[in-house]
Amino acid sequence: HAAVQEAFDHSGHVDAPELYDRVEQQLDEYAGQWMSMYAESCRATFVTQQQSELLYDHRMRCLGRRRDRMRSAIDALAGITGPRQAIGRTLLPFVLPPLAECAELDTVMAANPVPSDAAARERIVALRGRIDEVETLQAVGELQAAMVLAQDVVDDAREAAFAPVLAEALGSLGSLQVAGGSAREGQATLEASIAEAALAKDDLTAARAWTWLIFALVQQHRLDEAQALELAAKAAVDRANDDEVRGWLLNNLGALYSERDDFDRSRWYLQQALAIKTHTLGPSHVDVGISWTNLGTALADERHHEQARDAFERARAVFEATVGTAHPLYNYAVEGLCLVEEAEGRHAQAVSLCARVLEHFDASPGSNVTMGNSRFVMARALRGVGRAQEAQEQALFAIELVRVENPTLAAEIVEWLGVPAAVRTEAE
Repeated sequence: HAAVQEAFDHSGHVDAPELYDRVEQQLDEYAGQWMSMYAESCRATFVTQQQSELLYDHRMRCLGRRRDRMRSAIDALAGITGPRQAIGRTLLPFVLPPLAECAELDTVMAANPVPSDAAARERIVALRGRIDEVETLQAVGELQAAMVLAQDVVDDAREAAFAPVLAEALGSLGSLQVAGGSAREGQATLEASIAEAALAKDDLTAARAWTWLIFALVQQHRLDEAQALELAAKAAVDRANDDEVRGWLLNNLGALYSERDDFDRSRWYLQQALAIKTHTLGPSHVDVGISWTNLGTALADERHHEQARDAFERARAVFEATVGTAHPLYNYAVEGLCLVEEAEGRHAQAVSLCARVLEHFDASPGSNVTMGNSRFVMARALRGVGRAQEAQEQALFAIELVRVENPTLAAEIVEWLGVPAAVRTEAE
């Protein structure tokens, strides 16, 4: 408590006390639930004898992983050194893995196998602790640091020659490569994770890798390949029988069919993802807010503007109640509302909302494509209220941001703007 509070107090963020209060409450609740489950498992085995010692060992191993993730989150929070980290790392307590899984017989018996040799077991436990550190860094978007650590873990896991931990390490590295590096490299790493998970008979790690593999192919716009793997990915998730992973697979299939312009199927998948996440995690969980944002974007693409507005408002409410209004996730919900207002011709409202989004990006930049999209929406809104010069400046800035990573969008902005031929040629 003291270390985390001191880190927030010295972060330089104007809302540090509020951010710390959010973090403290969430961590205290998680720690309390952890201790209750730990004590209950002890009683069930050694007092009432309703639980075998074998099941006790597996449940303790599950709780140990959750404790490691909590400890990793606390260490990251205590290591905050500036306002941007104070905002980004506030997310950590809200995305800790659910404790309920440690009470489910099938889940705990299948998860986290370890070697029988004591020295080898200690090595594997240490590797899994480092994987937890990787996932903590990934959760707050510190992808480059996470990738360096993940590659080290993969190298060490290969030396350990224990398929379950190598599969898990490869899955972590692959998801990072897709999220923050090269989706092509991530695809190869995830395929290796699936192969190792098959050797280890680790259904959950395989299901996670399949889910990310679909997303990796969508990122590369290899849509036929992604669709061809849909059945295999669904089968892997069904075998693992994990609703949290199922929710993310449905989310990624929604993204796939959105890219295919099959909006009805995309919306159906995203609605199913939202329903499963809400049932599994509760309506106020951060991941549910993310699903509302994704659904809102799909609805906006279909020009269902009122439904999109409702989805974005629901996302904004989730993020405001959890990570707060300064967090990037809240900003993405506001960006969605800006898009809806502009599309509906309420340009003044759109300018106001987009200004907040761009102010956030000035303080905490996102990807070039994300920021370019936002500036293009702002440009359209500014033109709508008659501020033509400012609209042109925003559009030209947007072209510079996206010309390398998304030349199709750059060309669209050029066409909308009607800029000189030299600029048009450069953008294309």
